Amino acid sequence: MTANNVGVGVHYLSIPEHPVYQDKFGWQPEDYPHAMRIGRQTVSLPLSAKVTDAEVTQVIQAVQATLNGSAKERGAKGKRQGATSNERGGCGQPISALST
Repeated sequence: MTANNVGVGVHYLSIPEHPVYQDKFGWQPEDYPHAMRIGRQTVSLPLSAKVTDAEVTQVIQAVQATLNGSAKERGAKGKRQGATSNERGGCGQPISALST
């Protein structure tokens, strides 16, 4: 993303990676590898009311280029990135798939 002039940041650390939970409960991030991986792969994109349409288009194109590049890398390396549906649970599911 940064190669396409779009800044990103890690949006969420997994709860076991936060020092307060480590201190209070003794949690270690290594004990929760799925949470740690998902947290580290979730990014914040620079989108707000102040972003112009042209900048939104640039962000969209950068995301698409990054995802397309990741798919090619996975194919070459045989590795999968991101969470499986079992790891996601209800997150990322269509609204129609969620029960109320």
